[in-house]
Amino acid sequence: MRQRVTRIFKIIRLFFVRREVPLGAKCMALLALGYILWPMDLIPDFIPVAGWIEDFLLAALTMYWMSGTVDDVEKKSPDQRGDVIDVEATVVEEDACPKTSG
Repeated sequence: MRQRVTRIFKIIRLFFVRREVPLGAKCMALLALGYILWPMDLIPDFIPVAGWIEDFLLAALTMYWMSGTVDDVEKKSPDQRGDVIDVEATVVEEDACPKTSG
């Protein structure tokens, strides 16, 4: 259960932090959150069970959509750490270098 909650918060954080996620998608997620928190929606929250189920379904669908968006961005964007270059260095003593006249 703890891993699932951690994953949800990671998805939300990545969704709003990643620059690759379109601004329109971020606005839609915020509108969905506002709709869920607003007490007067399609099925008002003061109607027991039905209003809560509607809000729960919208929250679940929004999280599913956000998760898919984050996964798509993760697949398309390159690794943020950059490329790793393997370098091998050799120490050359000064006596081993040919002298140039100049």
